[in-house]
Amino acid sequence: MRDSRTKRPIVLLIHGIRTRAYWQGPVKALLEKQAGVEVVPVKYGYFDVFRFWCPFGFCRSGPIDRLHKEIRDVAATSNGRPLYLIAHSYGSYALTRILLRYNDIRLDRLILCGSIVPRGFDWGRISSQINHSPAREAIVNECGTRDIWPVAAEAFSWGYGASGTYGFGSTQVRDRVHEMPHSGYFKIAFIEKYWVTFLASGECKTSEGDVSGARPPWWSGLLLFPIKSAIAVLLALSVWMTYAAPPCVARENGVSHYLKEEMRSAEVTVNIGLETPNEACAKYVRKLYKDSGPEVGYGTVELPFADTRWVGEGKIVCEYSHLTVPVYEYERSFACLSRYWLGREE
Repeated sequence: MRDSRTKRPIVLLIHGIRTRAYWQGPVKALLEKQAGVEVVPVKYGYFDVFRFWCPFGFCRSGPIDRLHKEIRDVAATSNGRPLYLIAHSYGSYALTRILLRYNDIRLDRLILCGSIVPRGFDWGRISSQINHSPAREAIVNECGTRDIWPVAAEAFSWGYGASGTYGFGSTQVRDRVHEMPHSGYFKIAFIEKYWVTFLASGECKTSEGDVSGARPPWWSGLLLFPIKSAIAVLLALSVWMTYAAPPCVARENGVSHYLKEEMRSAEVTVNIGLETPNEACAKYVRKLYKDSGPEVGYGTVELPFADTRWVGEGKIVCEYSHLTVPVYEYERSFACLSRYWLGREE
């Protein structure tokens, strides 16, 4: 009995995000009983959504490093027994990162389900690490036509792909289609029909989805529009306009760099006893630019008056700053006015 056990292939089970991987227990029991393998569930802890969506390496490196250690430890004590892996969701992504980084890790069979590995992944780079030729007979990618999560992963973050929905389309991998949601692969009937046979004998059965030509709903393709790129551009533009755009009235020797500025004067009547000269000048300037509209200073910048002086009874000369936007500076002027609208203009 002991000798028989030491010859059995080893199957590692790798889970995805936001889960304690309770499915691993039933899958382990079923495969050990029916496929004649030894199953080792591998866990890398609870991986939250924030770190999943974060596109930077330091957010994703924890599970990858831990999985690498676990795989290496099992391989080191396997005594040459075949090593099979079943990777779900983020586990598929982490596994391919490991295989690319460490070319001494070798596998005999591989099953991906709910995969978020990029669809253009170059399987040729790791084909020498698959102990079977051709590799297509040893790598199965289960595709779920009702699995929206790989599509969302590709659409909203970087480094992921919708291979768990649309497949790889690679000569190195067997894409097998099912009308299945993201975690529908762990049902007993599915495992008995597809995984037991593949792990026990290497036979890759044709699925009902392959025969019927099952495909994802048409609207899922809308999510493949480069949403993440559009979001990144909008965020970068918002940050630039808020914090990095030049001020509207950056002066050097009294001259504006970004909006053309000149001093003008006008004779204004003062209602003596009802308003001061400064109040009369301010009222004139406000009315002038409100009535003039965008032709004069866009009518949005609060224009200061510089000085007043009496020129006769009830009459003053009001000197004020006039701003206009040259045609060739429209783009920079827009940034200035955007800062004004955001309440950051000084």
